[in-house]
Amino acid sequence: MHTRSILLVDDEKQILKALQRVFLETDYEVFTANSGEEALEIMCREKVDLIISDMRMPNMDGHELLKRTKQLYPTTIRIILSGYAEESQIFKSLLDGSSKMYLLKPWDNDQLLEVVKHMFESQSILQQAKLLNTINNMKGLSTLGKIYNRLIELIDTEADMKDIAALIESDPAIAARVLSLVNSAFYGKNTGSIRQAIVYLGLHIVKDIVLTVSIMESASSPSLSYNRQLLWKHAGLTNKYLILIYEKLLKKKIPDSCAAAGLLHDIGKVFLLSQYPCEFLDISNKLTVDKTSDFLQKEKQVIGVTHQELGGYLLNWWDIPYPIVEAALFHHNPAANPIVNRELVCAVNIADHFSWKSLNKQNNAEINEFALKFLDISQEECRLLLVE
Repeated sequence: MHTRSILLVDDEKQILKALQRVFLETDYEVFTANSGEEALEIMCREKVDLIISDMRMPNMDGHELLKRTKQLYPTTIRIILSGYAEESQIFKSLLDGSSKMYLLKPWDNDQLLEVVKHMFESQSILQQAKLLNTINNMKGLSTLGKIYNRLIELIDTEADMKDIAALIESDPAIAARVLSLVNSAFYGKNTGSIRQAIVYLGLHIVKDIVLTVSIMESASSPSLSYNRQLLWKHAGLTNKYLILIYEKLLKKKIPDSCAAAGLLHDIGKVFLLSQYPCEFLDISNKLTVDKTSDFLQKEKQVIGVTHQELGGYLLNWWDIPYPIVEAALFHHNPAANPIVNRELVCAVNIADHFSWKSLNKQNNAEINEFALKFLDISQEECRLLLVE
């Protein structure tokens, strides 16, 4: 394996030196740049695996630099380093996929090293030869539908809200899903307006709803309709439970960039269902209650990849924020080593379990005791909140 390379970008020399010292005793090859322009020059001549950029810089800010990095070097991992005052810019960089995650100043040296280490480890999982070979043999993975692709274009150009609403309204299936979610008992709103729904839910969640519906439509065979609808119900309920866990048990608001992790955590199952319907349904039907490890093992044996690996790969490919990628990749294994946002992964694991339980379906999503312990909550607390 080649030596991993990191590019650090900040217009303040003292901050750049401090960042450089963090990686002094590592094996990474470290490059530094004082501006966005200099960073692009370095990437033009050097292979950069990961870039960490300050947000506020003259001429070309961090958001613009990472947007160009995404366009020119899409496999480079992109992290924004920012202060609290730049919250709106952070939001934009996560929304348009120019950055995979953000770190706040002042940073913690050990945490920064852990984040970089774990992101490289997860990237290695997503680049396994067998996984890539299986994915390359699948059909239609690159096409998500014109509505989602157009939505990304509008977000990239910071289009007006009325244009985004008009786009969503042009697809009855997507518009219905957005309105259904905002008018559900959980959100407690009552509107027939897509523009109002976007205001209530936020663009992050609306974007992920459009992505989810687009993917669900990929499993469009009439014979798979029941299973597709079941996965949609499970996704929606998991997301509802995820937000409840944060608000009622963890006593905090889930970050906007993570708020649709429940919707997207099982997206790999949708593609396995559409690409390998007989094999996937056979695996699902044969396994007994609470045998998640067997389920993943069987997917690996029969299909070559697990739904976690496939979901994580695709969400990463589509530039979904890194915490949601992690939730898809590790939601059955919240104690796995290479996890940055372990709190979110643990919460998704628990929400996933109780979602299947509420749907009265054979529960192959085993609740992980590590997840309960990490979040310092009990299974009984979850049951009282989520099931009754």
